[in-house]
Amino acid sequence: MKALLNKYADLSNWKILFITALIIRAVVFAFVIFLSNHLHNVILQPDDSSYFSAIDNYFNGGCFCYSGTHIFAGRMPGYSIIYFLLRYVLSPNAATLFIIFSQFILSCITAYVLCLLSYKLFQNKKAAVLTFLIYCIGIFPGIFDFWITGESFSISALIIAIYLLYCAFEGQRLFNRNIFLSGLLIAWVIFLRPYVGMFIVVFPCFILSFMYFTKKEKVKRILFTLVLFCSSFVIAETAWVGRNYLVLHRFIPLEDDIQNSYGKLYSHAWMKIDRMIFDWGEDAAFFDKGTLGNYFRIDSTWREYDFPPHLFNKVTAYNRDSLIALKKMYMRYYYSRDTTGDYLLENKIINVAEKYDKDYVEHNKFHYFINKPIRSLKTLIVAGGWQYIPYKMDGHKVTVRSSLKILSTLLYFSVIFLGIFGLLYCIKMKLNLPYVLLLAALSLSVIISLVYYTATEEPRYFVHVFIILILFAPLPVSKAISGIRKK
Repeated sequence: MKALLNKYADLSNWKILFITALIIRAVVFAFVIFLSNHLHNVILQPDDSSYFSAIDNYFNGGCFCYSGTHIFAGRMPGYSIIYFLLRYVLSPNAATLFIIFSQFILSCITAYVLCLLSYKLFQNKKAAVLTFLIYCIGIFPGIFDFWITGESFSISALIIAIYLLYCAFEGQRLFNRNIFLSGLLIAWVIFLRPYVGMFIVVFPCFILSFMYFTKKEKVKRILFTLVLFCSSFVIAETAWVGRNYLVLHRFIPLEDDIQNSYGKLYSHAWMKIDRMIFDWGEDAAFFDKGTLGNYFRIDSTWREYDFPPHLFNKVTAYNRDSLIALKKMYMRYYYSRDTTGDYLLENKIINVAEKYDKDYVEHNKFHYFINKPIRSLKTLIVAGGWQYIPYKMDGHKVTVRSSLKILSTLLYFSVIFLGIFGLLYCIKMKLNLPYVLLLAALSLSVIISLVYYTATEEPRYFVHVFIILILFAPLPVSKAISGIRKK
């Protein structure tokens, strides 16, 4: 037993750690299937059509279109490019399964890299091994290894990029290679999940300040390093913008207008209602039952809806009946097939939603600028603890499944609480402060982007922040264990 533990204490023994990650992740996958009782819903979640439909249409009919004949630019190609290349040699199902398998393997590699990064940052083997175990056993983010979304690849690429950046500055060789590869991976992260686009600002700012103030490097070398790091993103973004301009004759730096990509599903009328709900501080996700977005979007929700009281605070342009009328108007538009009538009705919905939105913001500035971001952050954090564990609790009935869900939820919130505590501890003790501040800045950039600019706040978008908190969460535990042993 002692010999086995010594093998885990040797962090250079990548084989045993990688195999352990494979086994634990496989068990977690089996655990998720056990909770859900349905393999299909575990794997095919939730954006496969928006990533892959245009590519399948290209191979079947020669048009890179999501629907109709409009060229698709509704998703940045960081995820779909993999499927596109695989489709030359594999069927759609085989290509999809290969991507899921690749996500799983890369995630297991990331577990080892995260362990190494923790040890290099904090020089604490207990914390490093705990980081490894927490990452491996957590359903959040482990569930995303088996979903058709960009989360799994993007968090793996982010961790490896940070590790390579650390190796570049703290290692003795391969500086240029590590900087370039780190920049390449960050470009991929952004093309996978555009809401982390601020990374291309945060990382260069870190490199500039670290090389100038800490390393005392010459300006020429700093500029070369910045160009090397940013080159992958600049080249990829130039190619993407150029392609979009050539085929669509419009400047599209990230993703195309959502109505152009998906039609009525995300029309300008809906996006105005979506923005109105977001500015109210409510959930605009129409696919989640009980949300305000679901009420406005789904035809079957004609039941009496309990509007939150704060929506009517000091407003003069609308009341409860006005909101019901807006829903009815949108329903007529959504199910209409009259093109001329659609145009007129859509403009009316846009004007009404815009009027209600401005009226609320004008009379509720404190809620808009303070309460709303707090509510948005709460939605992102709290829902992630239970929403992605595929088992619905049956009242107060205690079962094996409910117990496992509770334990997984406790792990999630423990990581958040201990991670914030560990981050503040590192800042106070100035423990590898430049890198700690980089990780804090990356987290803040994601949070600011989500709570202020992203209308649809799915809790899975919090995953990049959660991964960073996993790095810090074991530190308080490790310190506590060391303190108890000393006594």
